[in-house]
Amino acid sequence: ATETYLLLKEMYGNKCLLRAKFKRFQDDREDVEDDSCPSSLSTSKTDENIEKVGNLIRSDCWLTIRAIAETVGIDKECVRQILHNNFNIVCKMMSKNFTIKQKEAYKNVCTNTLNALENDPNFLQRKKRPELSKNKSWLFYQDNASAHSALSVKTFLAKYNIPVLDHPLYSPDLTPCNLYLFPKVKFALKGTRFQFVETVKKKAASVIKKLTKEDFQHCFEQWKIHIERCKDKGGVYIEGDKN
Repeated sequence: ATETYLLLKEMYGNKCLLRAKFKRFQDDREDVEDDSCPSSLSTSKTDENIEKVGNLIRSDCWLTIRAIAETVGIDKECVRQILHNNFNIVCKMMSKNFTIKQKEAYKNVCTNTLNALENDPNFLQRKKRPELSKNKSWLFYQDNASAHSALSVKTFLAKYNIPVLDHPLYSPDLTPCNLYLFPKVKFALKGTRFQFVETVKKKAASVIKKLTKEDFQHCFEQWKIHIERCKDKGGVYIEGDKN
């Protein structure tokens, strides 16, 4: 650490601290105060803060750790510890231990989807977009994100008789894009440090533009496999489970 500091001082002189603050702003951090030290975490994990965190995740399960930390006014690491230790929540807001009721609901959604696939072999087959506007053969699959489950979205889908496939809560393991698309983009970006957000967007867009029809077919094949495994295992979360 000392050697790194000396190198920075040699290269940037008195501007070294300014560059550190600039990096904080690049990371969307508006405060200029130093991060709280780990010893302050114990004082932040009060019953009041634990209750506040619990109320937030119950009201919106898609909140980020940063958003929770800023709302409650505590360190992000403290939020992680509260989520993990007090609410059995892991990094993706995914409950480590489903209740019997949650498992049953999880299993029922998977069973209904598989039944639809088995009863109609063409269930997921749709013609190209110009044809969709004529025969109204839209099919919408959503992952319960706030933007997808908003009343305005539901009203629009109902107005045009667009069927919606159910998706169980807290189940990123059954989201098609998480099974193939997102990992592919992340792999392409891995190990590269980007200075500007626009550069990241361009790189991600270039990866997406190279996707083929076979890529999307593989994505939904993996989705169906995960649904089958979830049903067979009684509605448990299976991300990362290779058995």
